[in-house]
Amino acid sequence: MDVTTIKREFINNSAIATNVFDLAVKIVPDIEIDHITREVIGTPLFELLGWKYTRFTHQALPNLLGATFFQETGEPWQSKIFGFPDNGKRSGKYFAPKGIGDVPYLPPVPQDIRENIAQKYDLTPPEEDQLFWPWFTQNQIIPLVLDEGGKKVLCTLSGGNASVSIFGCTCGAKWNALTKRYELIPQLKPLVANRSVIITMDQGDLKPSSINAVKQSIKRLGKAIKNDGGQPLVAVWDRELGKGIDDVAANHGLEKVQEILDNAISFDEWLGQQVETNYLTYLPSVNFCERYFNVEIPDNKLVAMKGCQNTGKTEQLSRRCRRAIKKGRPIFILSHLENLARALGERLGVPYRTERNEDGDILGYALVTDSLRPKRKGFDANHWDPDRWRDMKAPLVIIDECEQVIWHTLNGETDIKEHRVQVLKQLKKLVNIAHQIILADADLSNESIDFIQGLLNDFVEPYIIVNDYQHKGWDNFTFSSLLEWHSGLIKKVSEGKKLLILAAAQKVTSKNGTRAIYNRLIKLFPHLRILRYDSETLTTKGHPACENKGHLNSLFQQYDIVVGSPSIVSGISLDFQGHFDEVWASSTGAISPSNFVQFLWRLRDNVPRFIYVDKISNIGLVGNGSTNPVQLMRSEKKKCQLTLQSLKDFDYLCVEDLDALMDPVCMKTWAKMGARINIQMKAYRATVYALLDAQNHRRSHLSDCLDKEERKAERQALTDNRDQGMNKECEQRVEAKEIDGDEAKRLEDTIIKTKEEKAELERYKLKQKYGQVSFEIAKADMVGLYPKLKLHYDLTMGREFVEAKDTAKVKTLLKNNEGAAFIPDVNRVTKINKVKTLEVLNVLGLVDFEREFVATDEDLVKRALFAIHNTEEIKTLLGISICQPTANPKTGEITIPSIKVARQQLNLIGYDLKRSKRRIIDCKQEYIYKVVDLLPNQTRSEIFNYWLTKDRESSMVSSESIEKAQENQIVRQTVYDKSTSRTDEDGSTNVVPPSTPSASDQIVRQTVYDKSTPRTNSEGQTTVEPPTTPSASDQIVRQTVYDKSTPRTNSEGQTTVEPSSTPEGLDPVARQTVYDKSTPRTDDTTPLRVGTLIISQATMEIGRIVSVSEKLSEVLVEFVDQVSRYQLSGFWDEVELIF
Repeated sequence: MDVTTIKREFINNSAIATNVFDLAVKIVPDIEIDHITREVIGTPLFELLGWKYTRFTHQALPNLLGATFFQETGEPWQSKIFGFPDNGKRSGKYFAPKGIGDVPYLPPVPQDIRENIAQKYDLTPPEEDQLFWPWFTQNQIIPLVLDEGGKKVLCTLSGGNASVSIFGCTCGAKWNALTKRYELIPQLKPLVANRSVIITMDQGDLKPSSINAVKQSIKRLGKAIKNDGGQPLVAVWDRELGKGIDDVAANHGLEKVQEILDNAISFDEWLGQQVETNYLTYLPSVNFCERYFNVEIPDNKLVAMKGCQNTGKTEQLSRRCRRAIKKGRPIFILSHLENLARALGERLGVPYRTERNEDGDILGYALVTDSLRPKRKGFDANHWDPDRWRDMKAPLVIIDECEQVIWHTLNGETDIKEHRVQVLKQLKKLVNIAHQIILADADLSNESIDFIQGLLNDFVEPYIIVNDYQHKGWDNFTFSSLLEWHSGLIKKVSEGKKLLILAAAQKVTSKNGTRAIYNRLIKLFPHLRILRYDSETLTTKGHPACENKGHLNSLFQQYDIVVGSPSIVSGISLDFQGHFDEVWASSTGAISPSNFVQFLWRLRDNVPRFIYVDKISNIGLVGNGSTNPVQLMRSEKKKCQLTLQSLKDFDYLCVEDLDALMDPVCMKTWAKMGARINIQMKAYRATVYALLDAQNHRRSHLSDCLDKEERKAERQALTDNRDQGMNKECEQRVEAKEIDGDEAKRLEDTIIKTKEEKAELERYKLKQKYGQVSFEIAKADMVGLYPKLKLHYDLTMGREFVEAKDTAKVKTLLKNNEGAAFIPDVNRVTKINKVKTLEVLNVLGLVDFEREFVATDEDLVKRALFAIHNTEEIKTLLGISICQPTANPKTGEITIPSIKVARQQLNLIGYDLKRSKRRIIDCKQEYIYKVVDLLPNQTRSEIFNYWLTKDRESSMVSSESIEKAQENQIVRQTVYDKSTSRTDEDGSTNVVPPSTPSASDQIVRQTVYDKSTPRTNSEGQTTVEPPTTPSASDQIVRQTVYDKSTPRTNSEGQTTVEPSSTPEGLDPVARQTVYDKSTPRTDDTTPLRVGTLIISQATMEIGRIVSVSEKLSEVLVEFVDQVSRYQLSGFWDEVELIF
């Protein structure tokens, strides 16, 4: 191939301008030859690329030519080799000079293109003798085109665009281990700061691996550009136009390229387009595109139906149910919501579980999966097994909205969490005895089908019916700001529009929930008829929403404005036309993207929708938030294993044991669905938009209209409105009538209650939770402070009880589920991992009300770096995402978020860091922060003492914890937490929670709890190293501490422990409570005293401390005479037999 042919390839095949090629590309031969002697006198290409040249003969012929791309500064960047290299590599391959690393290509720019670019943006172009790229860096109004490959960059440059290239799709962005994020290579950072950057990677590749590689490259570059201060855009085009941007130019001209660049979409929008909206990849048995389902459901064992909303899926199910009823076949309709089960059962002619008559015991009923367990009037699959009962026909099982039903069954937070294994076992029995299982969902996925298949004992080929019909879409108008959405909503109401308002939140603490929106509209427009429809009004006696549950179509038409919550997401169809002018909907992530889109579908009328959704949501993340099912499942198992290892009663049990008792498809499906939800929540807005686009809806974005002052006023109005609602609710709870436990139980069991009864029940719950009721406590409880206070208590005064309470909770799970437990449920109910993690982080060391915190404090920076380096572990164990460092895009300086990390950790136990003042040091401004208690400190102290009293009295607490708490609580609290013990007038001792423990306290705590040994290194830092095996002396000390025994050294030099003759105060009472689970008595303490010593020795003899069984207590009683005389040898063989 000669020079002319190479030049023609660049100019014709890649649409590169001639002057651009001549300036940027040089054709370099591999060798220079003396034409007379035919000797090699030079190797320019080899020297340029840093290759070693070997001469094999006295004479040589030129073999290779390198079309070399040169930087504007004159250095070679890359060379495309033409010819046939001796190493056998193909002609046309690209090579970079050896050792230059990952550097971008900044090509030289001809003067005419410089002037063209400058003219576009009304700038003065650089002189011809000046470098272009330094001038470009200073003018951030000019967008940058970023691609991979020199030819593509020269192509877009020829069209008048400032373009640079990276080596390949894996280059340009690197993972920063310190900041734990992608960042651009140093040479690119100044080029992208505060600038729009258009990424133009290949779009026309057909190989799946190449497509995936390009997508991952765009994701990395887009994230890195955002992190370094740029605004990433992505150029997209139809693959039929050409594979790369230069192919598009060669095929359709540079004008088409410019059109593509001008229409580049935002990186977030591109991410949304990558979100998968179709999770059903199995080939359908029947596939059609009709307005209504017109395919009869066959008699196959497993049938799955997919079709968009309002296409007649329910009508098909109704016909199938009528056939089953005629044949006398029982029907079970499974749902995740009671109102949905009732509504669907009514439409299909099947009664709800609690409303069934005698026929219901024969012909089945509708129920929520929570009720899939044998109990009083509950469900027992054995009762419906045709193999066990004569004349019993195999049932028909219908699971509508199956995606939500299955996810609720695996992850629901209702009563099902206490009996999940039982429910899953009953579901397995039910689907196996069923004549047919029908799954139906508009968002049907492989996971739902796989789950049911996995529960079946024998493999069954699913019969899949898919209707691809999509309705004529409605118009969606989107907001990028929630303030703009609220402002627009008020404006529309003032214009007299009739609106259906859908809010994903409904708590009184939310500015955007149904209560806040309703209260604001009622105050601003008292003359309008406004209805609030949410879970609270649905259960309020006398409220229209409660009294008209089954007649929403007629009810909603009686009002000008209806404010609804996710209570109307599933199973409700508003079929009336012409009443509402518009639908206004918002979500900050309280519900999944697919549920939000279903939210919009409740009103069938084709009226405009005005939508706001958050970009991302951390509210509904599953597990540690991983988007990889394997990692998600692995983290849950690891967390559970740590819990079991921390609880002595379960040190024999491992995660594999729990897993073996469950059908493996349950955990796998949980992980797959959970990872899918995490993907959607992390790209929340993009996923919602993608789902709307997939359903044929039109979408337009509304620009912001509020100025700075208007935004400030709107934000304040929303805050004031929310606070007024919260204060009113708190006052109602505090002023409510006080009721006793029996009345509270009656109200708890009553679904429909009056407002007064609800307030009374809430007051009772507050009193049970905190031991007192006040406005401050009611408000703290409302904003979710209770679990944070509990965690702080568990770290301090309640630390002795944590393992015992967790043990009891796990035992309850195992008891309720026939010795099995679902791993995520074990993680939900236990706290030991959180407590130990906070101890390692020394969060209590931050609780110092006198200290002034500054971001540059050395200990805060170290704390932040430690948390950042353990981000994944902290996310798994504490469920929080640690704030990551940020980099200044201009200087590259990294800022460690020390204050943010400290605030995150303090917030876990109900404290905050608030800015108190600022100061100037070395011409730099820095802020000073102080710890703020979200409750009055005295109130916190009173609550903790109340909890301590309850824990001491609770029969749920294990024996060992009670003993330790009664003997050592005051001492340990004072030592570890710098607390102050106080003696009241009645003689009782209380502990006031403190401010901050020292570093030495942390070492002591770790030494005590973990049986570790503190060490001081060469730098003077103290660390704790866990020992391998306890020494004999450790054993003696431990026995002395627990048993109040006296160590003795015999004649052979061996140390033994002999029981103390005199019992001390409460010791016998505590020990009897500990070891015998019996009622303390004041008499006959000596046998108990000695008995506890024997039990301690016995448990040490078998290698670990274990709970003493009832049989051991019986032996203790049987041999009480020997025990009382301290004659242990005759008793020892019996103890060994029992163990």
